[in-house]
Amino acid sequence: MRKKYFSINWFCLILLGCANAPQQGETIFFQKEGATQDQFLKDRFSCYQETKNEVASAGRSESFGSYSRSTMPSCSAFMSCLAAKGYLPTEKNSGNLKVPKGVEVECN
Repeated sequence: MRKKYFSINWFCLILLGCANAPQQGETIFFQKEGATQDQFLKDRFSCYQETKNEVASAGRSESFGSYSRSTMPSCSAFMSCLAAKGYLPTEKNSGNLKVPKGVEVECN
């Protein structure tokens, strides 16, 4: 019984972490009192560096196989890092800090 509750708790934590993750193509705004756009981008890059992992995938069909590798952060770890630095995601178009087009972070 104890293991079941432990598993459910982990599932809930993972689900909550992903709920705040940005969706691909979505413009994300953040709020932090006193933060400049430049400082936000530096802290954001720092979080990217701290949370990135190598992700590999492989596939096979009847006629060929494929393999790819990429480096990307975990969405929940990336957003948690930003939150630890005081940056909180806001409702659309309401924060004082914006992620510019072209520097979006793809995460998993």
